[in-house]
Amino acid sequence: MIEISESLDHMSEDFRFDLKRYNYAEFNIIVDTIENLSHRLRKVIKEVKLERSKMEEILKQMNEGFVLLDKDYRIISINASAIKILGNMQPNDSIIDYLYYPDIINALKNDILIQEVTIKIKHSIYTCYISKVDLGTTLLFVDVTAAKKAEKMRSEFFSNVSHELKTPMTSIRGYSDLLAQGLVKDEERQKEMLLKIQNEVNSMSGLINDILLLSRIESMDVEVDMMPMKMKSLVDEVLESYEVEIIEHDITIHKDFDDMVYIGNHQQIYTLLNNVIGNAIKYNKEHGHVYIDIEEQGQAMKVVVRDTGIGIPLADQARVFERFYRVDKGRSKARGGTGLGLAIVKHTVSLYKGTIRLNSELDKGTTIEMTMPQQTLKQA
Repeated sequence: MIEISESLDHMSEDFRFDLKRYNYAEFNIIVDTIENLSHRLRKVIKEVKLERSKMEEILKQMNEGFVLLDKDYRIISINASAIKILGNMQPNDSIIDYLYYPDIINALKNDILIQEVTIKIKHSIYTCYISKVDLGTTLLFVDVTAAKKAEKMRSEFFSNVSHELKTPMTSIRGYSDLLAQGLVKDEERQKEMLLKIQNEVNSMSGLINDILLLSRIESMDVEVDMMPMKMKSLVDEVLESYEVEIIEHDITIHKDFDDMVYIGNHQQIYTLLNNVIGNAIKYNKEHGHVYIDIEEQGQAMKVVVRDTGIGIPLADQARVFERFYRVDKGRSKARGGTGLGLAIVKHTVSLYKGTIRLNSELDKGTTIEMTMPQQTLKQA
């Protein structure tokens, strides 16, 4: 028994030891039992280490920040994402000493089992899920910046839509009430009011169509037919719709480019060109010029539209592709803009996996350059 005891005292860290066989069956039973226990212990420890290794690898690969605290708020485990979010913290550090966010500290100290705290850290927004567990407390930091931004954009979008529709609706209601009550007797004045109602209806119709088009482009859930298009013919089709404005303001159009065939959706590319070329005409000066160049660039099409118009102030250039953003609201309204044209252009270019670049100088003009890869014809 003394030999067995001494062997157990010199047991290795993985529960290995040397025990010889004895002439007494009772001793050998003890030796066999100890060896079986040792084997089972090694097996359990190996399984625990494997599970721990798996857990550490999962935590390491997580984009979310994970922290496990003991009952005294000392860190038991923290992954790389959490260190990146919160700063350089290590196991055994007290998170209370390092954390600068009162909302999280207050949540840690109360007795609620599961909580959510949304905080801003640097330039990102995180939701911290705090859960009380047997070991202590877990904190899971999830980056919700994109979701919050999308939520804000949706809110602003609906607010802008409501505002844009409210103005024509107010005009239509006012004019129609006057006409319905017979308060306007003069026939010319009546015709004038009816014409204004018609213009406001057309304005609302254009706005709604643009909103629906933008929604379809953004959702990308509508399958569109791709077909070969001759770009010179498409540009001529766009210019034909602006013939009155071109003549009225004596705009000279320059389109001396070689014709090329582009594979895309006719309606989408027409709308894109209509918005870009239309802006170059509408926001030009009297006797101004519009330069249109389209060329093949490898397996892509490059479109450049340049004008000699009023230009865009530097402070506004970063925002002109936003929905409903207008550089000069009064002038845009007067020229029939919905504030969605360049947003539609940007989303269409993005849909086609292309790039867009704007360069503008106040009172000198604007250049918009777009490059879009050729699309694929649908196989029959």
